[in-house]
Amino acid sequence: MGYSTLKMAASDTVNSIDVFEINKDVISFFKRKFSKREGYNKINIIHGDARKLLRAKNYDFTFVDIYQTMLPDAVITDINLIMDPKNPDSYHFWGLEKVLKMAFENRVIRHLNFDEVEYFKMWTRTEAAQLRDSLNDPEYARKVLKALKRI
Repeated sequence: MGYSTLKMAASDTVNSIDVFEINKDVISFFKRKFSKREGYNKINIIHGDARKLLRAKNYDFTFVDIYQTMLPDAVITDINLIMDPKNPDSYHFWGLEKVLKMAFENRVIRHLNFDEVEYFKMWTRTEAAQLRDSLNDPEYARKVLKALKRI
């Protein structure tokens, strides 16, 4: 909960955002620090475990940012639990870009869609792009992309 939530909420095209947060201290901090930001009134904070409460089929877009490491097997479990299989493009998670990059470099996938190409063009101009990826597990990428209905 933070920058992405606030940027999305500030958009005129967004009516409301539900945020699931398990940590009460994070909720208190967010409310205290960001309640004056544009779009804050569109944010509905739900205290609890997203894995128990969230069902993405009820949402136009779901962004998951709950992984403490890059990238655990829980990613695949969560895709199967949360993603609406009728609308897989509406599900994204923090770290997906690393999976796509690894999959493309290892020829697990041969093409990226337009949005992904544009994202990577922008990303390669950042300092983060200078860091070497420690993630090089094409089989993991294959499993994630299969769960996402990409392959």
